[in-house]
Amino acid sequence: HYEAWKTIFEKEGVLLKMMDFKEFIGHSDKFVISWLMSKAKVEKSAQEISLEKDREFTNSIHKIKPTQGIISFLDRVKGKIPISVASASSIREIKEMLTAAGLMKYFNQLTGGDEVVHSKPAPDIYLLALKRAGVRPKDAIAFEDSYPGVISATSAGIPTIAIPTESSKHLDFSKAIKIVDSFDELNPEE
Repeated sequence: HYEAWKTIFEKEGVLLKMMDFKEFIGHSDKFVISWLMSKAKVEKSAQEISLEKDREFTNSIHKIKPTQGIISFLDRVKGKIPISVASASSIREIKEMLTAAGLMKYFNQLTGGDEVVHSKPAPDIYLLALKRAGVRPKDAIAFEDSYPGVISATSAGIPTIAIPTESSKHLDFSKAIKIVDSFDELNPEE
């Protein structure tokens, strides 16, 4: 998402450094657009900016790589438990990312930020994903790479494991039950 947002910000005369973008990780496009509009005199509507960002994102989707260890982890749990995605991204973006990373086949259900009124850090995305999966919060586990994601999942009552990325490792993950560097450190049988 960084490259897409960087291009959009540059078009509006705002330099977006990775250091600044890190504060947006896990937040919805609506949140990022509001921030941009507060920093620059933008002639376009929020919807126009969102569409531009979507085009930029689609153009860079081929660069997406699976998180370290996720494929072997998913191979070990597939078919044994329901596996869902609860993301602040739109359903379309989730599908594009999972397809580009070769992960779509692992997931039973997708829930996106465009399906709820309040995106992360509110618990709405996780509550909807739980409802769809027919799973109680205490019987689920969330894996998150952002502060808003950890807050969203834990606010929904879901025990959460944080797997920070290079971009998000500076964030507060203290509400997570465990913090690991990659899926390689996890044993699905535990």
